[in-house]
Amino acid sequence: MKIYWDNNNSPAIELPLGYFFAAGAKDYSATVDKVLAKSLTTLLFGFNPETGILYAYWPMPFWKSARIVLENQSATDIDNLTCKVWVKPSAVLAYDKSKTGYFRVKRTTDADPDTLGFRSVAFEESGRGHVAGVVFYSDRYDMDGDEFTYIDDSRTPQIHGSGTEDDHNQGWAGRAYQKPLWGGLVNGYDGAYRIYLNDCYIFNKKILISYEYSLMKPQFVNGGSTDVITFYYKSEGESNLLLTDELDVGNHFSEKQHAYVVEGLTWKGILKDEYDGYERNLQYGACTDDGKAFNKRTTFNVLIAPQNEGVKLRRRLNRNGNGVQTTNVYVDGQLGSKTMACSYSFLEYRKRHC
Repeated sequence: MKIYWDNNNSPAIELPLGYFFAAGAKDYSATVDKVLAKSLTTLLFGFNPETGILYAYWPMPFWKSARIVLENQSATDIDNLTCKVWVKPSAVLAYDKSKTGYFRVKRTTDADPDTLGFRSVAFEESGRGHVAGVVFYSDRYDMDGDEFTYIDDSRTPQIHGSGTEDDHNQGWAGRAYQKPLWGGLVNGYDGAYRIYLNDCYIFNKKILISYEYSLMKPQFVNGGSTDVITFYYKSEGESNLLLTDELDVGNHFSEKQHAYVVEGLTWKGILKDEYDGYERNLQYGACTDDGKAFNKRTTFNVLIAPQNEGVKLRRRLNRNGNGVQTTNVYVDGQLGSKTMACSYSFLEYRKRHC
């Protein structure tokens, strides 16, 4: 299946037909027969082998044209095919193009044939958009592998789960539950699905969703294989997230340039540590940086461009031994926001500001 939006020469969607409706695992002999023997019913997609019906109710906005192409790449002729498409004109439902992304579906496969891998990449995309749903298939894969989701080049995962089935709203390997927004065709890690209706993954520059290869079950010498379908929306434009200023705590010139002041200094120096590690790569993200620790407060200034629509503040710190911290953000001298964070850190690391 290929779908083109607004006369674009490149398809926004290109994948095996069944995958558009969540019927995957076509390359896994131990799973594909189970998939073809079952039906799936969710709020937005599904299929029924007995009736031959496949459906998808995702909103798919376009402004000029939509073209759906089905290519038969098999050696078997298709004798009977019926397709129904519902369209709402702009007079009924008008999407603001400047605030709306095109609907996309991507299939991502990964494997660990040589036992050297530490994670499976389930989805990776750049630009601006949000992930709206996922369907996860696997073969000889340990469901104890955690989910690691990195958003906008953060080296710390914004989402770090405690097992693959947890990401699909299940636990203890999961079962073949079928709920409107989450469930599993086979279990919580094979044919498992989740629709992010109210909790979508928003990215402004880049997103990477991965699952670690676990060491919990010795019968899985390597990490196994994964076949993941991701439903998402992406804008036409490029990333809207640009690095405009940066304060390097520990660098005298940078501190002076940003009017950095620290009260209650208790330590300064260099520290080596790691970001969240994987079971098969505990040293992942090793980092050495200079910084300072304090027991009162710090203040500093950073510059933003006048045309900015928003600001993302990113801070590097060591999560060890500290409790609750509060932050006041002033824009042109006016208090813009007040936040609270349980960081459990003692070291104020380099601050990164976008």
